[in-house]
Amino acid sequence: MYQDYQRRTAGNFAWQDEKCVVFATIEPRSPGHMLVVPREEVDNYLDADPDLLAHLAKIVQIIGQAGCRAFGAPRAFIAVAGFDVPHLHIHVIPTDSLKSCAPNTRKPPRRRNCAKYRENPRCFA
Repeated sequence: MYQDYQRRTAGNFAWQDEKCVVFATIEPRSPGHMLVVPREEVDNYLDADPDLLAHLAKIVQIIGQAGCRAFGAPRAFIAVAGFDVPHLHIHVIPTDSLKSCAPNTRKPPRRRNCAKYRENPRCFA
């Protein structure tokens, strides 16, 4: 699954390392909505190696903090679902309310979201 994302999002990662990548979702719930996706093919969170989950949790925290700073949100909503697509991915959504995470609140995608993370060093301070 990662290879499919790599093909569709080439050069548009907000974060990447040896274990995962982070990029903007095509169906954002709020500005800065990112997906943290392992490079390793994993169908289900419950089947993932604990060391991989620990790494993903660290990156989710970094991206959540960066998103809150970049988009002026007091909190980040974190979700692991996997119902729409059968692979492990973690949603990180800077927000000021759970209302932005409701099913009817999709926002138009903005390619600028990844750039805002990458271009602002204060996001990762």
